[in-house]
Amino acid sequence: MKTTTSHIHSQRGYTLVELMVVVVLLGIGTGLSARGLYSKAQKRVDIDAVKGLINLASRRSLIESKHFGIHFNPDQKTAGLFEDIGKDNIFNNSDTIVAMIKCNPNSNINFVDQSNSPAQDLCFKKNGGVSDDKSYQLTYLAAAGDSSKIQIIAASGRILGP
Repeated sequence: MKTTTSHIHSQRGYTLVELMVVVVLLGIGTGLSARGLYSKAQKRVDIDAVKGLINLASRRSLIESKHFGIHFNPDQKTAGLFEDIGKDNIFNNSDTIVAMIKCNPNSNINFVDQSNSPAQDLCFKKNGGVSDDKSYQLTYLAAAGDSSKIQIIAASGRILGP
């Protein structure tokens, strides 16, 4: 009688294909979490830059007894600090840009006045008050639909909020 050996193997370890699938899945997971962290960090950088520009405009108007403003350009995703030379409370060609920031192209800064109407310019009088005696609110809208209230600027020029 002839005995046959059966091909019973005990499996030890994983095949190369299984290892490759695990590595690919880990890579995808890491990539997604890193992108989320980068987007949060970029959002924080943008918010801090806009807040700094607003604070700078307010302080310079008080210290230098001049009119300063912030011009928001939603199309170019920029905010610029300008000296309001004509004291007309809007940014125009006679005004001087002092500083400018560019935000993440996938985000948007929503700037509205107290009646929830879109606004582009926020100007501070030389006494530090807001030029048109309105209150304003800035909101940062990220690409993923997540938003953060940046600040509320009271008509007195007092900067409130987070």
